[in-house]
Amino acid sequence: MENNNFDQSREQKIIKTPEKWGFKDEFKEYLLLLASKGPIALEASKKYPESIELSQNFHETLNKMRVDTKDGFERWAFMGIKEDKRSILLPTIPIKGAKDHVPSKTMVKMINWAKTKFGIINIFGDIHSHPSGRLHLIDHKIPFRNKHKLIEGFSFGDLYGLIAQRDRYLMMVVSGDFNILACKAKESQELKVGSIFTQNEFEILWKKKMGFSDYLEINLAIAEKHKLVIYQGRKNKRLTKIFPK
Repeated sequence: MENNNFDQSREQKIIKTPEKWGFKDEFKEYLLLLASKGPIALEASKKYPESIELSQNFHETLNKMRVDTKDGFERWAFMGIKEDKRSILLPTIPIKGAKDHVPSKTMVKMINWAKTKFGIINIFGDIHSHPSGRLHLIDHKIPFRNKHKLIEGFSFGDLYGLIAQRDRYLMMVVSGDFNILACKAKESQELKVGSIFTQNEFEILWKKKMGFSDYLEINLAIAEKHKLVIYQGRKNKRLTKIFPK
């Protein structure tokens, strides 16, 4: 059984809510809390910091995806913990998917392999790449089309998957020269899935609601509706909070 004093010390560190979360003392501890306690450990959106530092291992995984994805196929990796609940495991070799998604069967196969091979007991988030970032669409010197200065975005499937899965708390995407992160917050609303509310219905709903809006504006509207916290950063740099502001 995990020591309660250890849990309390984790929570006390998070309550400080500094302007920046370093990886070792704040962000990692928050991820371990989520992996250990589940939704009850989600932080309120207003308590997320202005910036987050990632570890060298995180950057190596992100950059590996960035390089591999140049072949035009998405890559995917999970964020998980072992039974000791003291370390976060990221695959060193992300799995290869299709050009616009990673098949669920492929993800399940990798998760089962990781559980058997490395003793992973819980998957709490994931990372994947987008082969075509906005870099091929616009020059980044052009003024931002949204006030939050979001440059890269999530697909409808990305956001639906994060919101709808109760045991997924954050999602990172490698797109072009940028890394983006979406985090659930204590206020986040969950979707009803299956025959009640499918991914296709989710996409149709937002396209109908937002019309011909830029897809990044739709990203921000979904984040506002479901109380997600969005971060963005250039490769090898810290992540900066984009939404909410």
